Amino acid sequence: MPGVFPGTAHLRDSRLLLGLGLVLCVGGALALILDRRPSSIPAARPTSYAFAEQGWLQPMPPPSITRTDVTLHWTPYPAARWYDVTVLTEDLSVVHRAFMRQTTELTIPRSALPMSKLVWQVTVQPKDGERLDSSAFVLDLADGGG
Repeated sequence: MPGVFPGTAHLRDSRLLLGLGLVLCVGGALALILDRRPSSIPAARPTSYAFAEQGWLQPMPPPSITRTDVTLHWTPYPAARWYDVTVLTEDLSVVHRAFMRQTTELTIPRSALPMSKLVWQVTVQPKDGERLDSSAFVLDLADGGG
């Protein structure tokens, strides 16, 4: 209805659009907040422990290094269900992960690892109890070995 007050039609239209935009934003925010169901059980951060005095989860040096493979070995943890192993660069970029290992060794193709200093860690899932991290171990492939 043009004409009651000249030049005010655009103000009414802009207020309508502003109100509509505000309603959409609030509705979208509410939808996100109300739909925050966990998609899966969140992974608990493993507790770190040092096991040197017990002899558990310690590297069995030196790692076996051939021209084609690197094999990491570690001492077993009593009543372990499985082990996860993570290999990282010095700047903590993950270069290899292995999950739910039943054995206390991991063989990685040497071509999958950079020729540099690496850090590796074992996480154990005991049959009863929470996950436990080993200390971090250094593997220097730039040097040709651990």
